[in-house]
Amino acid sequence: MVRLFGFSLLLLSALPAVADEGSGVKVWTEKVAGSDVPFSVAEGVIDAPAAVVWSIVSDCNNYKTTMTNILSSQEISRAGDNVVCKVTADLPFPLPDLTSQTKAVHTVDVDKSYVRKWSLLEGDYNINEGSWSVVAIDATHCKASYRLRVQPKMPVPDSLLTTFQNTAMPRVINNIRVQSAKKLAAKAATK
Repeated sequence: MVRLFGFSLLLLSALPAVADEGSGVKVWTEKVAGSDVPFSVAEGVIDAPAAVVWSIVSDCNNYKTTMTNILSSQEISRAGDNVVCKVTADLPFPLPDLTSQTKAVHTVDVDKSYVRKWSLLEGDYNINEGSWSVVAIDATHCKASYRLRVQPKMPVPDSLLTTFQNTAMPRVINNIRVQSAKKLAAKAATK
């Protein structure tokens, strides 16, 4: 069965928070007043300094290699804390890939907290907004929260939505863990 993305996500909004087995990643949805399209949220602790994680989630030029299911990514412009990015998501066959151009605002409290919050400028979505929040726990650990609210302009199968909520969101946090470990290993190798 195929439904509009937003209507299907409405069904997901009733799901309680769940943890990805063994990874400690929590996943849930949050309703948005006046909309049937909720935010999907994933959150987990990462064994890396907040600044290392921030260097990954704030660099949209490298999302193709640092994020899951991204076919291409490019930073279009940067003016202070405002960053415009173009990103193409790689959807499974037979669905077409989806491209968006977003404007992000970066808010940094060095070594404490980092936030990247974006909204849609144009693309294959009716809605594409979200954020990364990285908060230091101590000098070598941080908590990363990924919030995403999307509604493509095309219908999307319900099964893909369920997979996204329960599988793809935890994979994003787990992938950031892998990317952070690679950065730390590369840094240690140069010492």
